[in-house]
Amino acid sequence: SNPEADTLNVLSAWGSIPWDVMSSTNHNQPSQSRYPLLDPNIVAAARQRDRDIDQQILVNNRQKAMSKLFNSYLWLREKTNHWTTETSFHDFAPRFCRCSETARRTTAWIDLVDLTGQERVKFQYCDCMPRCVQVLASGFLASSPLEPSAAFSMRLLAYHNYAWHHSN
Repeated sequence: SNPEADTLNVLSAWGSIPWDVMSSTNHNQPSQSRYPLLDPNIVAAARQRDRDIDQQILVNNRQKAMSKLFNSYLWLREKTNHWTTETSFHDFAPRFCRCSETARRTTAWIDLVDLTGQERVKFQYCDCMPRCVQVLASGFLASSPLEPSAAFSMRLLAYHNYAWHHSN
């Protein structure tokens, strides 16, 4: 078999294609013709509904976290005398979490900022309470109620409040 002859034989088939025949004028996208239920308006409405549900879940979780954070804040404020005692940075998390040592825990990095400096640490969170409460139990206010990436010491916040009110 001659490879050059095979190539010519294959190319000769191009002449049998009717190049002047027009295609159908169906302007539907291929997915729309096969699946008529995928109307773009329906898809857009479903996506918006999903976004609304996600937003509502986020709002509900934040409200729950803030409620627990406020109650924890009041208890810790009294226990640490407004974070002015030696126990200000004591870990009070066991007061709020009674889970066993084998309970599922999540580890995440968090930047802790204080008057004397800052440090990035791995923080272990228990799933039984909001992360912001666990961070507060260590003497820091979390930057976010759900997934904090930074936290500021209550001592730093008290100093900031003092400086703000006495700077004028």
